[in-house]
Amino acid sequence: MKTFRLTGLCAATVTPFDENGNLRLAQVGQIVDHLIQSGVKGLYVCGSTGQNLVGLKFTTPMLHQYQQCLELDDGRFDVLWGVDEMMLGALATGATGAIGSTYNVAAPVYLQIIDAFQRGDWQAARHWQARAILFIGILASYPFHSALREVMKLQGFNFGHCRLPIRPLTDGEAAQLKDELDAVEFFEWCHTDGDRQRLCRDAAHNRHSVKPAANSARGHERI
Repeated sequence: MKTFRLTGLCAATVTPFDENGNLRLAQVGQIVDHLIQSGVKGLYVCGSTGQNLVGLKFTTPMLHQYQQCLELDDGRFDVLWGVDEMMLGALATGATGAIGSTYNVAAPVYLQIIDAFQRGDWQAARHWQARAILFIGILASYPFHSALREVMKLQGFNFGHCRLPIRPLTDGEAAQLKDELDAVEFFEWCHTDGDRQRLCRDAAHNRHSVKPAANSARGHERI
């Protein structure tokens, strides 16, 4: 009988690249520490290898088929849910784990959904799921993966651009994305205690090491 089960949030992790599209392996530890601090329990790196199959990711909104997969061969396989916008429905169907790209930047939102579901607080669970849907809708109005990287940059993690053919956001798109996220208070939803401590340290460092420029305008850089 299998004793190890895949449970909790598993982030489809962002790969760090330099300006030439080469791997920046020195940043791997940074993203791993961030995800662990955010409450993520597993990392999904570079997709499927097709070997050592003990579980799979289910990425389609067909909950009845998902239930059939969960029950296959008396629950032999761990079937991780893969539609971030529908986590609550998947939990009600029997999910105990999920893989998602937005867990890189919004894990606290999904942990709130799970916690509310486990407490039987359906109103709170729907509230947090609605926030996830709103956030994903904003990301999806841009090139999605480039927008995700921009959000990570706004949270203090610059892992470079996506590789071609996915284009980066323009400066204007990056500024507009930040404005939209600020308008819905996204960054307030998603701060962990560790995020707050890191941002406070960065702010203190900047106050002591950077002199403000006269008449400077706030700029928004691309990732």
